[in-house]
Amino acid sequence: MTKKILPVVDPPIHGFLYWGFTLSITMKNEKSHPWFYTNFIQLHCNRDFLEKKKKLRFDFYLGRYEYRYNNPFLITQMLSPELFPDLKGDRMIDFFIHAIDQGYYPVPFVDEHYLSQSPSYKNRHLPHHVMLCGYDLERELFIKKGFDRKGLFGKQETTFTEIKSAYDHMLEELEADEKNEFHPDHQRSFLFKYNEQYSYDFSIDQVQQQIEEYLEAKTTVDTLHQDLKNEAFGVEVYDYLVLYMEALVGNHPDLIDHNIVRHLHILWEHKKALHDRLLYLMKNEYMEHNEAILEISSQNIQKAVYMRNYVLKRLNSVFVSTKKLQADLIKMKEILEEIKNAEIEMLQRVLEELDKSKLKQKSILT
Repeated sequence: MTKKILPVVDPPIHGFLYWGFTLSITMKNEKSHPWFYTNFIQLHCNRDFLEKKKKLRFDFYLGRYEYRYNNPFLITQMLSPELFPDLKGDRMIDFFIHAIDQGYYPVPFVDEHYLSQSPSYKNRHLPHHVMLCGYDLERELFIKKGFDRKGLFGKQETTFTEIKSAYDHMLEELEADEKNEFHPDHQRSFLFKYNEQYSYDFSIDQVQQQIEEYLEAKTTVDTLHQDLKNEAFGVEVYDYLVLYMEALVGNHPDLIDHNIVRHLHILWEHKKALHDRLLYLMKNEYMEHNEAILEISSQNIQKAVYMRNYVLKRLNSVFVSTKKLQADLIKMKEILEEIKNAEIEMLQRVLEELDKSKLKQKSILT
């Protein structure tokens, strides 16, 4: 076989690549959709990003180690460089080709400085995972999934030589990492394979519970082995997004994360996923069609994408004029407050509609 491309789709979430990679694989099969719409409701962020001088980690929440294990439609293998020291160069290329032949999607940990389709190509070193979903032996290239030089998420071609260089240089950087700056989970490479044997039934009870916990700003998911006292959940994350924006505009000395575009992009993805879930609930008769609820959801999507695109357009000037920055902050805070209040009202109405549908079903059965 001289060429093979494994199936992938454009995922509904890709603000963080672990969602983009895994959902690119699983969402191609409608069997996984009930699982997706049962989950991806909760949001979380760390409260101590200023106090501890950490990055703001604003993301969907499915529990701990979601990258590797929280998608039940994936079979996951891990490769640690210390266990496979000879897996590099041409051997690594052959291994990834063999893995693709077996239906696995290799996700090597590389330095994107050496990948020509990466935004970091030849301008900065960026330790990162990339996902390979195909190869062409005649042209000596892999098909990979990730961000291109314009920052767009999709498929690109990259040569065997580039992947080899990016992977081998990353191994050298890991060996020279005397300060242990790389988290062990980030050093590993992964292999994902779609689990054809798995099935999942949509759970309206789980959806209701997660919506309730979102509104109550708490979680009961995977709390046994984690210390979550510094984590904000659900609607409380809006308060920390505002705090983050204030620190950004005020050039707070303890703020080390300036990636506002990603945070606003994830906010938009959450509103979009919520809207798709409402359509799923209505289509499958878990609740009656409600145009008013859908309109509120659509408006929140529009407001979230407006904020993201507004910041994207002004990236070159947003940190220049203090007066303009203050105006931007006031505008963003007002929109966030509008989204939060509208969402609370909408989700409360969704819970009421779901309860009505349950009662209706019970009366029919009795």
